[in-house]
Amino acid sequence: TGLVSQLPPDQQPAVLDQALAAVTAATADFARASVLADLAPLLPPALLASALAVAKAIATDDDRARALTKLATYLPPDQRLAVLEQALSAATAIANDEKRAEALTELALGLPRDRRQVVFAAALAAATATTESPPSGRISSNAQAGALTALAPHLQPDQLEQALAAASVIDREADCALAIAGLTPHLPPELLEHGFVIAVAINDDEDREYALADMAADLPLQLLADAIDACPKNSTFAVTAILNRAFALTSPNARMDWVNLQRSAFRKSDRNACLNVIVSTASAIAEIGGETVVRACVNAIIDADDWWP
Repeated sequence: TGLVSQLPPDQQPAVLDQALAAVTAATADFARASVLADLAPLLPPALLASALAVAKAIATDDDRARALTKLATYLPPDQRLAVLEQALSAATAIANDEKRAEALTELALGLPRDRRQVVFAAALAAATATTESPPSGRISSNAQAGALTALAPHLQPDQLEQALAAASVIDREADCALAIAGLTPHLPPELLEHGFVIAVAINDDEDREYALADMAADLPLQLLADAIDACPKNSTFAVTAILNRAFALTSPNARMDWVNLQRSAFRKSDRNACLNVIVSTASAIAEIGGETVVRACVNAIIDADDWWP
C-alpha cells in the first residue's frame, strides 16, 4: 500500500483494485483488517464500498471493529454513522477486555459528541476490569496502563476518579507508574493530590522516579518539596523535572525558595548527581545569580574535583 501513493493518479485505481482483491482472498482476519486500515485513505468511493463488504465479512469481532472504524473515517457523513454502529456492535462483543477497551476508545471519537460518553464509559469498564494474566481474556497490567492513558483526555471527573482508583491497585509498579503518569495531566486538583500520594508510595526507586518526573509538570508548588523528598537517592531525572517546574511557578522575588529546594535535593545526592542537576538547571542558576554565580559554581566544581577525586 505504501507504493500506491507514489504512482500516477490514473494508475492507482487498478492497483488498489488488485490490492483489494488480494485482501478479499486472504484468510487471516488480522491481516485483512490491517491491510484494509492501510488502504482506507487511498480508496476511491467505488472501492470503499467493496472494502466495506470485505470488512463486514471478517469473523473476528476485534478485527471487524478495527476495519469498520477505520473505513468509516473516509465515508461521506451520511454513511459514516451506520458503519460506526456496526463497528460498535462488533467492539461491544469482544470478549477480551484489552481489545474491547482499545476498540471502543478508537471508535468513540468518530461518533457524534452526544454518543461518545456512553462508549467511553464502556471502554473504561473494560480497562478497569479485574487484572488477570492473558489468555484469560482479562486485561494485563501494562495494557491497562495504556488503556487508561488513552482514555484519560475523554473522561469526566467521576470517571477519572474511577480510572485513578484502578491505577492505584495495579500490582506491577512499573505499570502503576505508567498509568499515574498518563492520567496526571487530566486530573482535577483534588485527584492530582491523590495521584501524587499513589506515586510517592511506589516502592521501586526507578518506577517512583519515572512517575514523579512525568508528574512534575502538572504538580502545584505546594507539593514540590514533598516531591523532592520522595525522589530516590541520587535522582537526577525526577529532581531536574521538579526543579524546572518549581522555577516556572516561583515569582522572581521568591527565587531563594527555589535555591533552598535545590539544596534539599543536593543533601541526598552524590557528586555526580549534584553535577548533573547543576548542568540541567544551569539556565535557572544564571537567571537568579547572573555570571558571578555561574563562575562561582564552576570554581566550586573544580575545587571539589581536586579534593574529592
